[in-house]
Amino acid sequence: MTRKVNVAILLDNKEIFLWEYRILEELIRSGCSNIRLLINNNVEYPKLRNQHFPIFYLLHEKLDRLIFRNKFDFDNKVNVLERITELHVIELINGRIKGDLITDDQNSIKNYNLDIILNFGLAPINGDLLKVCKLGALTYSISNHTNRSTSPSCYWEVVKKMPEIEAVIKLVNDDPTKETVIYRTGISPYPNSINVNRNNIYGFASLLIPRIINGISKNGYSFLEELMKNNDNVIESSNYSDLHYPSSYQAFSNLILLFTNYIIKKFWHKKTERWFLIINNNDKNEIPLANFGSFKEIKAPKDKFWADPFVISKDKHHYLFIEEYLIKAGKAHISVLKLDNKFNLLSCEKILEKSYHISYPHIIKHDGSYYMIPESGSNNTIGIYKCTDFPYRWDFVMNLMENIPARDSTLFFYNSKWWLFSSVIVMNCPTMSFSELFLYYSDDLLSSNWQSHPKNPIVSDHKISRPAGNLFLNNDKIYRPSQDCSGHYGKALNISCITKLSEAEYEEVLVKKIEPTWNKKLKGTHTYNFDDKVIVMDVF
Repeated sequence: MTRKVNVAILLDNKEIFLWEYRILEELIRSGCSNIRLLINNNVEYPKLRNQHFPIFYLLHEKLDRLIFRNKFDFDNKVNVLERITELHVIELINGRIKGDLITDDQNSIKNYNLDIILNFGLAPINGDLLKVCKLGALTYSISNHTNRSTSPSCYWEVVKKMPEIEAVIKLVNDDPTKETVIYRTGISPYPNSINVNRNNIYGFASLLIPRIINGISKNGYSFLEELMKNNDNVIESSNYSDLHYPSSYQAFSNLILLFTNYIIKKFWHKKTERWFLIINNNDKNEIPLANFGSFKEIKAPKDKFWADPFVISKDKHHYLFIEEYLIKAGKAHISVLKLDNKFNLLSCEKILEKSYHISYPHIIKHDGSYYMIPESGSNNTIGIYKCTDFPYRWDFVMNLMENIPARDSTLFFYNSKWWLFSSVIVMNCPTMSFSELFLYYSDDLLSSNWQSHPKNPIVSDHKISRPAGNLFLNNDKIYRPSQDCSGHYGKALNISCITKLSEAEYEEVLVKKIEPTWNKKLKGTHTYNFDDKVIVMDVF
């Protein structure tokens, strides 16, 4: 039974960062909580410019803020009492939070019948505060940066080119010296900018923390226990050490290195990066264990990329439906490649083009007809097309969903229902389109009434979330290909086994990772498909 969660916020002073206020704003919008109490610890911490940091680190920060100034606002300050006027305030004497609460404070806080405290302060939470709160306190941290005042969040992740920036939500209850991780996820770093990454990862908190509060509201206190249990099954943790500010020499070296890498990437890598296809016979029709080095390469002309292959073998030919990306135009359309049984390319024909970018031509067969669901996230739709003259004519049927920035939508029919997997951009940030997987279901394929799964997002991890091809059955088990986008887009492929799929439950377990290690020139792969004749993948 849904009930509102009683929430207090713990601050060091009445001004909070904009990223923190957005959490409160989303909680108020969702209606899942009562936020009526501000516990103000009245602590002032020295500002960045007043601390004795190396001059080259400060220069790096200043340049970053200047160059990327239009891409972040996370650290703007707002007075929370001016934004949420109904908040009650309990003022603590400076430093009291490190000791015991006096009886008057304790009794005052008890009157609010608190379920949980959101700790937006820098100091560890006081043990007495935990005694007047049923569940404890939630804290949000970046990687293993346990102290924002002594550790530069997102600095080392950028300069060391770490594969992800990790978001961790911890629960403190009973013993303030112990923290339990209840949620862990991450995003791919934005190249070169410290502050853009801070904006993205702190912005992620405005999704994650309200989801937890909403889960408690709908499912009760047991929701936290479920989160803690699920955390034991997280694929991997970054396990970064708590890195402190760099020395002056390190800061200078890192600044030069980042600038050099930016120039190289801008003027060299973009000219040499190429997506193409590899194909081979499908002898076993099982989870891919093939020697990919023996696959035949199929490359596009120099002014194009070929990626996202889906295959239909028919009439002694193989038809590869692909994203054909025009480098000069900066967008893609859908084409079909016709191959003979020796994988010789016989023709390439454009079959679907829009004014916006389309890709990932996911194809299914239903009632004897082929249907295509190309990615049309740039148009905020999930559209479906029917093949009326194989393989070249595809007519628009309808939009399955509208007003949804979805990526790589993939359908699967199971237990008399259609299941629609899609990577959805839940923040206005394209670099985070790899982070979360959503699931919808319908009794009918051609329906505009798709139900959102109650576990959404069913996966919140950019290492395994984004779809990478058709789901398939093997030995009565369901397997889902996904992309590993840690470090960079399309780094590797995963195969996960779905162990629970119903209107109420979803669980999957990673069983295999495919990295393009068979050729040292390859940097990634992100789509895998097969039929009873061939296996096809893309690589770059």
